[in-house]
Amino acid sequence: MLLCLRVRQAFAIGVGLALVLIGPAAISGEMVGSPMAETYGHAWVRWWTAAEWPAWSQGTTLVEGARSWPVIDPLPTWVFGGVAQIVGDTWAWNLSAALGIVVTALGGGALARSLRGSPIFGAAISPVMPIYLGSIHSGLTEDYFLGFVGLSLAAGVEKRWVSAGLWAGISAWCGLYLGWFAGVGLAVLAGFRAIRWLWRVLRQYRAMPPRTMSPLGWILATARAVSGPLLGLSFAAAISLGAAWPFLTVLQDHGPVRPPPVNEPFYALNPWRAADLASFLTPGSTTTDARTTAPIVMRQHPTYVGGVTVFFAIMGGMHPAGIAVAALGVASLGDEISWMGNPTGLGNPISTLLHKIPMGDKFRNHARLMLLGQLILVALASRGARNLVVRIANDPVRSLR
Repeated sequence: MLLCLRVRQAFAIGVGLALVLIGPAAISGEMVGSPMAETYGHAWVRWWTAAEWPAWSQGTTLVEGARSWPVIDPLPTWVFGGVAQIVGDTWAWNLSAALGIVVTALGGGALARSLRGSPIFGAAISPVMPIYLGSIHSGLTEDYFLGFVGLSLAAGVEKRWVSAGLWAGISAWCGLYLGWFAGVGLAVLAGFRAIRWLWRVLRQYRAMPPRTMSPLGWILATARAVSGPLLGLSFAAAISLGAAWPFLTVLQDHGPVRPPPVNEPFYALNPWRAADLASFLTPGSTTTDARTTAPIVMRQHPTYVGGVTVFFAIMGGMHPAGIAVAALGVASLGDEISWMGNPTGLGNPISTLLHKIPMGDKFRNHARLMLLGQLILVALASRGARNLVVRIANDPVRSLR
């Protein structure tokens, strides 16, 4: 009953945020997103997909060279292609962004709850994370449904591995990057669980008298412990394969990430490849800079974390998920670390390790890793918010001193 109430609250928060963020553009008949980013490019794909709906299109003959054009977010593209038949392309685009915000609120709330934080805090903050709003503003539709990653990881934390695999598979169909986030996240979580299980077994085995449990008994107990994670990961891989298959050849063609540009005026928004170290400390702006002399296609991946969020995360206490946030933050810096728009010449060993993960060397913008990093950070901050509420409720006078 309480869980249903939390879900309804997260849903209501998501709907409210969607009305605030998407409503003004929808009412005025405009598409949400910047024309300087990928909004029109993704809208073009949605348009010709809708024109062929309900056929599952993988390309178009309207433009030379686009006959084979795999869609990076096939499920929303097809679903909202159908919606466009009823309400038109512009409204379908805006409804897609609005639904993404609602799903992200649900996923953020679920992940916060699984880490024993405040689900209301997670639901309210996750959709307004700087990097997520950057994806909405940039028209990166493959990031809209980040909430499915949160639902997948939350299910994994709660040991509901089949549900975790299902949500991870849906994530892949809503965006290949999201599927990768969920898959790697579940694999890391499963590995962490396996290490904890092995450590506990070794301690128990040494403490127990001989012949209390046969070696076969220990093997069967271990098999039961690892069967859930293996089933969840297999389920996720099976569902994701259909979405990833058209891209396998394309992804293999991408070479290593090139070094960042010099004197990047919009370094705080991380429009190119990796995150700038200074972008974690400043939210940035799209205000025209004197060094910008021509229109550019600029994607926005602001990794600004905010002092209040970090403060709440620290108040939440130590948690293993903090290691994941730190690792994602360092990996997002790319192969060569930059500071305020200029390369420092310092290499990044964590990024080198990222290249060893399957498909990890195909990231063209390492800053995107902070989509997952900020989602987990908000869940950790929700723990601090919950602790603060409990302290005030238990002793309001002392808490305000």
